Amino acid sequence: MHLDPRGAATAALLALVVAACGSSASPAPSGSPAAATAPAASDPAAASPSNGGSSASPAPAVSVAPSGSAAPSGSTAPASTPTPEQQALMALLPAQVGTVKMSPKNVDAEALINADPEANKGLVEFLTKIGLQPRDLLIAFDAPVTPTQVPFSIGAYRFTGAAPATLKDEFIKANLANEPGSTTKEQTVGGRQVTALLAPSGQQGPPIYLLFKGDTVFVVSSTDATFAADAVKAMP
Repeated sequence: MHLDPRGAATAALLALVVAACGSSASPAPSGSPAAATAPAASDPAAASPSNGGSSASPAPAVSVAPSGSAAPSGSTAPASTPTPEQQALMALLPAQVGTVKMSPKNVDAEALINADPEANKGLVEFLTKIGLQPRDLLIAFDAPVTPTQVPFSIGAYRFTGAAPATLKDEFIKANLANEPGSTTKEQTVGGRQVTALLAPSGQQGPPIYLLFKGDTVFVVSSTDATFAADAVKAMP
């Protein structure tokens, strides 16, 4: 089971981050903060991995859309052979989290955006704001090798060439603006310093942990706190 990445993309412009990856297509909790992922913003579930893998594992959707809006259930991530740059990003994701073995997947962000420009309008606007174009975005997410009952979302988004300080600031601001009432908090998780996106008061949803490294944003979220800590700890 996993937190569905499809909706996360749209709602999260920055929901980019929550590109969920897992063994089933269950959507991410609607109350979770938008994390930047591909087609939808709060729950990235409907896209299928572009480079193969379990058909049940949806690929993260990348688009910055209205808060809480889920990606179109019929949308799928365009298939393509990973480029060396995409393979390098995939290689940064953990091969195992706790006892769960993982397999990295790739999503062709530019093809995904071009397939439905309107649904991904928010994401394109975000990229423009930080001086980038769709071709500059690389997306990868981790999916379990075998089904697991642990709902989770693990993804990596590289905004090629983005200024690190600007990327972090704008990424966080976009997520907060996308989900009114949500907040952020600097925390130590798995021995690492992370920025936690927290759902608005009164809404349910696990924290979404963001790790910023250069022009890359790593995203981790799980309803299992131990699994989430292990995933954060396993990040590069």
